[in-house]
Amino acid sequence: MECYEISDDDDSFNVSECSVTALKGPKNEVIALSSDDDSEEAKELNLKDLPEVIVKKQAINALFAPKDTLKEDEKIKNVKKKDIFEENNGKTAEVETKPSPSREMYFAGVKVTLPVSPYPSQKSLLSTMIKGLKKAENCILESPTGSGKTLALLCGALAWQQAEHNRISQENAKQQAESYFAAHPQLQHKDVTDYIATPTKRNDVTVDDLFTKIQFGDRSIYQNPVNEGESSSSPYKRPAPSKSDLDDSTTEGLVSIHKKARHGSVEREGDCTMTLPVTPEKPIPNDKQETPEEVRKLYSLVDNLRVRTSMFVDCRVPTIYYGARTHAQLQQVIKEFGRTTYAKQVTMSVLSSRDKTCIREFDRSIYASRNDMCRACTKSLKNDEIKKENASSCKFYDNRKALHHGSLPAAFDIEDLVRVGKEKVACPFYAAREMAKTANIIFCPYNYLLDPSIRSSMQINLKDNIVVIDEAHNVENVCRDAASFTFTQASISNTLKELEHVAKYRYTSAPYIDELVITMKSWDDWFRNQKPLIAKQPMNNNEKELCWYVREFDNTLQNHNIGYSKFKEFAENSSLVCRRLRDDPRTLQGVTQESGALLEGLAIVLGYFYREEKQRMDDYAPILKEADDKLSVRLLCLHPGVAMSSVVRARSTVLASGTLAPRGALHAELDAPFPHCAAPPHVVPHRRVWVGVESSRQYAAGDRRSRAEAGTSLGALLLHVCRVTPHGVLCFLSSYSYIYDFINTWKQSGVWKQLHDLKHVFVEQRGAAQHEETMKDYYECVESKKGALLLAVYRGKVSEGMDFRDRQARAVVCVGIPFPNPTDPAVRAKKEYNRKYEKSRGLLSDNEWMKQQAFRALNQAVGRCVRHRHDWGGVVLADSRLLQEQYGQHLARWLRDILDDTRQRREDLADFMTRMTNEEEEEILTP
Repeated sequence: MECYEISDDDDSFNVSECSVTALKGPKNEVIALSSDDDSEEAKELNLKDLPEVIVKKQAINALFAPKDTLKEDEKIKNVKKKDIFEENNGKTAEVETKPSPSREMYFAGVKVTLPVSPYPSQKSLLSTMIKGLKKAENCILESPTGSGKTLALLCGALAWQQAEHNRISQENAKQQAESYFAAHPQLQHKDVTDYIATPTKRNDVTVDDLFTKIQFGDRSIYQNPVNEGESSSSPYKRPAPSKSDLDDSTTEGLVSIHKKARHGSVEREGDCTMTLPVTPEKPIPNDKQETPEEVRKLYSLVDNLRVRTSMFVDCRVPTIYYGARTHAQLQQVIKEFGRTTYAKQVTMSVLSSRDKTCIREFDRSIYASRNDMCRACTKSLKNDEIKKENASSCKFYDNRKALHHGSLPAAFDIEDLVRVGKEKVACPFYAAREMAKTANIIFCPYNYLLDPSIRSSMQINLKDNIVVIDEAHNVENVCRDAASFTFTQASISNTLKELEHVAKYRYTSAPYIDELVITMKSWDDWFRNQKPLIAKQPMNNNEKELCWYVREFDNTLQNHNIGYSKFKEFAENSSLVCRRLRDDPRTLQGVTQESGALLEGLAIVLGYFYREEKQRMDDYAPILKEADDKLSVRLLCLHPGVAMSSVVRARSTVLASGTLAPRGALHAELDAPFPHCAAPPHVVPHRRVWVGVESSRQYAAGDRRSRAEAGTSLGALLLHVCRVTPHGVLCFLSSYSYIYDFINTWKQSGVWKQLHDLKHVFVEQRGAAQHEETMKDYYECVESKKGALLLAVYRGKVSEGMDFRDRQARAVVCVGIPFPNPTDPAVRAKKEYNRKYEKSRGLLSDNEWMKQQAFRALNQAVGRCVRHRHDWGGVVLADSRLLQEQYGQHLARWLRDILDDTRQRREDLADFMTRMTNEEEEEILTP
């Protein structure tokens, strides 16, 4: 059989060098191919049937093909690229065929490994964040949506954690080795210390390497290249042939590839299959001597020292708590975490409620809540029927340890946790808490970190750890809610009955139960005595409200013996009950989790209320409310720094969002220093975003008549936007009542039918299950030629945290400016609080605070439009007030810049949509 000949020094390769070559086809038949063979049989021969070397040479030659050939190849590739684009429903970000390799870069002296080449905005965030973590200081990172903020937060925090682990390990090892080095000076070598300090990451280094390194010039010419895996003329090692390589060389049916002899050489004269001569190897002198006794002692000393310091090497570094607003946002964060190299190097956990992770069937006829069911079923049972000691009546809880890091993906969300939990018949809730004890990074909704009662129940300790709060534009409101508490007269009465039952049937005396019974009776009397007072208040929407001055409220508590003088005793008794409910609820049979939550919440909020010996009571507004003849009290916190004070006990707290300005006011509100700040510009090119202000009217709250007029104007605007915009359109309004009032107006005028003719129309739903179903339908319809329109509310599920990529939102219409409701008692109290402390504490004025709250919601809604660098879309700001400086200056900086650029381009929305649609098609066809 003829052979192919490939020269070592010949960069060219041509099949014509062998006139006729015999190859075996797919069915073992012989196919004769010559250099000028144009037969159909030859053309249909699959490349996989050619020898491997020919295929490689043809691939190399393709790199230097004529331009015309390259153009034809590119045309084919572009067609395939377009097919991929269509298969991905127009998601341009997913057209790439191969993931990019990881990049290693240094920021503030810390090596960070990134899965992609970072944007300038990501570099700014990484540098600022790592500086703050190294100095154990807080950070504020303001970066627009779509700029890679989440990936930067994850990689920055995990890179610093890894560097901190190495630093502490080195220091501990050196400290332990000092005395050992003093006794054995021959071990004082940097490589010895490194070898000892990082045993898990120095598997490639042995003790021999520390003392037997080959110095330059010491290499012998007699070293065996085969045994050493090296060439005598090259310092680079070559890997030894694998078993598969050896097997391939002897596989039957393959063409033998031999070294092409030079022209005129002796080998050329014979058959090309002749055996080439082999240079005999010279004998290698065996000069290797036995290991000296001193070196053996060194080996023993090093290994001994390594064992002694191993407990200090595996040190605990600060845990990273990563919080986002919702579990849907956390799912996206964990997906980003899975893209990083750190996902395979560190351990994680994700915390959630029993409602989301309990897989045991819930019987409402027996238990008031899943929490009560869980507490009742997970405690140890000791009787003759239970063979296994300390087993419970919940098989999922008993088998919780079957769900661990080894049985889960490296990056897992709640859905993964529940799925594997069902497969393993193991409890996801307790397994996640168990894994959190040793996890390097823990994901959870950020109210788990900010709410003291949830932190206590989940056993979260933030002290000296790292707290990262993503989407932190709501952190002030969340902190105020976390430090506020609402309880009713009915809840006080129920708790009193349960405690009286325990006190009556308890075999042993429990003074703390008796004292709590007295306290609950006093609270019940307090509520009855407030009924004449609330009866004098005016009725508003079937409700009556009374907002006390804090000193008057404190006096009423003191008069009923439940005030400051009795608080310490009440707090201690409540703590005992809550601890027993967590540890063993059987000792408090009949006391529900709702009663425990009431006692714990009341103790926490009164602790805030009476802190610093009653000097900070003005941070609260007590509100008494009557609705449907039921009384309730809300202790409303007005200062978010009350709850934030326990969070900033962490080593570093990082707040990140697209809208955190003005940062100075944020410092004052949170009552904590944030010395490290970054606010990089947007990464999306201005020409890919269109921003315009609809200047015909303002969409403010008003009577029915004004709403009807606004609805007519808005209907005409939406018809135009839907007509010129392909695929998805989002429209945000101030409230659900606005949406349904406008829908009624559109139905009467016929606009509603016209909108349905242009787009599939959806309305955001309040319930979680209905919302998920609506979004599923919207995502399906938005990819159709007709597209879809989604009507949603500011501060709702759609406006914050949900991802609308590419076709899912080609236009966003923001209607009005979503100011907080000025008639809300909480809003009124906050405005009064800011007026009082504007100068002394550096807070925003009441009017500026209202604007800040409104524009943070508006800017968040606008961010649904552009989700990555290659995304594009239009933004319509439907309110003429935004043309005024006093309002327009509160728009996000990147939004103002693009608005100015749009005005300079003199391009309307229809022209923009046409241009970008055409460019999108060109991007598909252009390599």
